[in-house]
Amino acid sequence: MSRESEEVVRERLLQCARRAFLEHGFADANVSRIAESAGISKKTIYKHVESKEALLQAVMADALSGPAQRLQAPDPGHDLQTRLESYLLAFAELALSPDGVASYGLILREGTRFPDIASTYVQSVHDFAILPLMVELEAYQAAGQLQLVDSEFSACALLGMVVDDPLRDAILGLTPTLSDERLLLRVRESVRMFLHGCRPQA
Repeated sequence: MSRESEEVVRERLLQCARRAFLEHGFADANVSRIAESAGISKKTIYKHVESKEALLQAVMADALSGPAQRLQAPDPGHDLQTRLESYLLAFAELALSPDGVASYGLILREGTRFPDIASTYVQSVHDFAILPLMVELEAYQAAGQLQLVDSEFSACALLGMVVDDPLRDAILGLTPTLSDERLLLRVRESVRMFLHGCRPQA
């Protein structure tokens, strides 16, 4: 099998697995049925991943890696506000999408029963959402444009300002997903407040 065809198979596998996890939950998602829906054998799945837990991790990584691409190669010569807004908007659109809300709901429902998948979720968010933002903030701090005590806390706080309340309310069914306009305003205001508090003092 060529490299290109392997990538196509993997992408189809991840799409089918994502749908199975969201529709059936982790416990009831069946690897054989995932293989069938992807048009491959169960044996082929295990050429790509070691276990169902690893398949869930791959699905999470695939989804979360998209927004992180907005922060490739930090460059303090570029406007930080624009870069942060672009990244946070992409992340928030993913987190607050129907699939994003359903994924978080899945972890809340099944995380205590399957601690490994809860750990996988937390680690995936750290690696593909928090860490790229930490690297970005640290680059601007090294250039003297930010003053941070703890880059990880700062990254978590900034992400939290944007998504925590809307995601909670969506999970609880209290409010509909934010409109594009309201989400953009929330992102811009969060970045404005964050940068105002983290600019070096004269």
